[in-house]
Amino acid sequence: MAQNILVYWHGIVGIAGKGPNYMERYDPNRTIGELIQAMTTARLNERKTIQIIKFKYGNVSAVNPSDPYWSHNTKLSEYLAVMGLENKNLFLIYTLV
Repeated sequence: MAQNILVYWHGIVGIAGKGPNYMERYDPNRTIGELIQAMTTARLNERKTIQIIKFKYGNVSAVNPSDPYWSHNTKLSEYLAVMGLENKNLFLIYTLV
């Protein structure tokens, strides 16, 4: 079972000692849209739109350009079923568009 949600900005993924930019306890019924709203309230959006990148598991550089972002209606439990856990945490990457 996941414990936390760790959200990193795409520009710092892979840099030792950086991130996460946002963290909260895991709630399987919460949607990506609700998570994005909380991140916007925390002012991580810099007057742009936050999107969660739909990367290939194990390769954060592999993104389908025709469908690059997760739907805001996706529940975190659905995301977990597809992406799995990283050290008991749910790992997400966001970008600003």
